[in-house]
Amino acid sequence: MSHSPEKQIFRREVKARLAALPFAERRARSRAAAEVLLELPAFRDARCILGYMATETECDPSFALRAAKEEGKRIVYPKCLPEKQLGLYLPVFDDAFTVGAYGILEPDAARCEAVGAEEIDLVLLPGLAFGRDMSRLGKGAGYYDRLLPRLTAAKVGFAFDVQIFDAVPVEKWDEKADAVATNHGIIVNSAYSHL
Repeated sequence: MSHSPEKQIFRREVKARLAALPFAERRARSRAAAEVLLELPAFRDARCILGYMATETECDPSFALRAAKEEGKRIVYPKCLPEKQLGLYLPVFDDAFTVGAYGILEPDAARCEAVGAEEIDLVLLPGLAFGRDMSRLGKGAGYYDRLLPRLTAAKVGFAFDVQIFDAVPVEKWDEKADAVATNHGIIVNSAYSHL
């Protein structure tokens, strides 16, 4: 995947914006974004959701994912595998996570059930930045850009309002979102207005 100068500059700018948000503000905005997500029909209708464990500065979907789990939805998490692929796992136990290669909590495959890509109804997409045109700027390793073409699920970015731009730098392999849920509301690709 690319480490173009434009992307690197953009990543530094967004990381600085995120670092400037105090912890309490990140929590409040994460909760507000989660409440927006819970109202999204595609989220309400999904039976199997690919979530993620947030890093310290990311918009944290845990509130929405806990609510979804209480409703009986299956919540699956990604695990980094060799060749920059993502494995998908459903935790069997609440403590079925370990710290992965990037310092992110990941499912421990020995205490989880492997899930096929075809089982996912909705993907929550982390990202450093999202464009109003549904473009997504990740951290640069391309894990999600390799996974998303294998899925037919709705792809919903999850981010703070400070991560939203008119557009972000992309290349031909960069996958787009179908919608982005933020603490200020939902941004939907016009082709996916049913979400």
